[in-house]
Amino acid sequence: MEPFIIAGIFLVLVTMGLLFVLSRFYRKVGPEEAIVRTGVGGMQVTSGGGIIVVPIMHRADLMDLSVKRIEIARRGEAGLICRDNIRADIEVAFFVRVNNTKDAILNVAQSLGCRRASERQAL
Repeated sequence: MEPFIIAGIFLVLVTMGLLFVLSRFYRKVGPEEAIVRTGVGGMQVTSGGGIIVVPIMHRADLMDLSVKRIEIARRGEAGLICRDNIRADIEVAFFVRVNNTKDAILNVAQSLGCRRASERQAL
């Protein structure tokens, strides 16, 4: 009977160890963020959920999906010259964001990269 108890304790410890390791590999993101995982299994995207990222096999990049404001101001010597040769001072604000769809996130990740898409200065 004693070998069964030892085997049971060993099995419980191994199971707890595996659960601990898997919990360390699990990465979660909020609704305004996405994780783009590359490596074994190709590119995978998750937004508002979680995904398992094994450090040796995968690389995970975080992408910010929130609305970003880009302002452009041209005044004085940098002002725009209109068709009638009058200099005009302008201020423009654009609001941009990445759509929360798998295809849109993958397209932005491949063309700009996750880090550049999340930085306001790069936009």
